[in-house]
Amino acid sequence: MSTPFAAIRAGTLTSRRRVQASAFDCVRFVVIRDGSLLIDYTNRVEPVSIGDVVMVAPHTAIGYEPEGKTTVLGLSLEHGFIACFR
Repeated sequence: MSTPFAAIRAGTLTSRRRVQASAFDCVRFVVIRDGSLLIDYTNRVEPVSIGDVVMVAPHTAIGYEPEGKTTVLGLSLEHGFIACFR
């Protein structure tokens, strides 16, 4: 079954395990709602914690490792939706 097109998608994830790096063809924002984690991208590791927002460019692979239990909100914006605001 296919998923209907949505210009904006949002979802919350609570994790205690490492999330492998993946890339998407949209702009993503990751909001740290609770806890802290280590963001892993292009062979760099950056610590982020509650209240931080990470903006991820299209086709950029990122993964992360929670430091304990972490809750993140992911927000994805499709290219066409962003272009209409220019």
